[in-house]
Amino acid sequence: MIMNKIIFLFCCLFFCSIQTKADNRQVKSEITIKFVEQPLDSAFVQLAKESGYRFVFQDSLVNKSTKVNQSLENKTISQILDVLLENTNYSYAIFRGWVIIYEKKIEESSKAIQHQESESLLIKGKIVDRANGDEVYGGGIFIKGEESVKTWVEGDGTFSFLTTNPNALIIVMSIGYLPQVVSIKNAGLIKLEPDWELLNKVITIGETKAIKK
Repeated sequence: MIMNKIIFLFCCLFFCSIQTKADNRQVKSEITIKFVEQPLDSAFVQLAKESGYRFVFQDSLVNKSTKVNQSLENKTISQILDVLLENTNYSYAIFRGWVIIYEKKIEESSKAIQHQESESLLIKGKIVDRANGDEVYGGGIFIKGEESVKTWVEGDGTFSFLTTNPNALIIVMSIGYLPQVVSIKNAGLIKLEPDWELLNKVITIGETKAIKK
């Protein structure tokens, strides 16, 4: 049992070191970029390259056929996203080197909760791997707009926290998975997608070490 805990701790530290390198990529505070009659998805790809942020799309971009024709100079990532997502059904969250694009209906579902602002609302949920249904643990739950962790995910994949904001959106972060924005109304069961880019880096590093030996 003790050996299993030691192995688990080692794996967590190894993933954390890889995740830290990924999160510490050089992101630009101001960006100059030009879009010439580009579909929305192509514009996002260009913005990701220019800005240094990693993009996550929780839903299919139904507006990707819309052509973007903009020239923006010395703008923040938020200002550029506001332009790209204007008149679309999408919103975004920027968190620790990530840009998470999600449908605005997530915000609307959160607003549907009938609750007084001053009252404490207990939020409970569980996180699983979307592919196999396994419990995901060791992650953090954050309130959108805040950097500090609200709560940590337990060993069985569950979490709980109190909030007085019935319209809060949470950002779920877990090592080896893509971050996700969720309405507190739909926090009961959260299915995360594996971060294959990170996992492939781990595999590559492991193979490189094996070759060196």
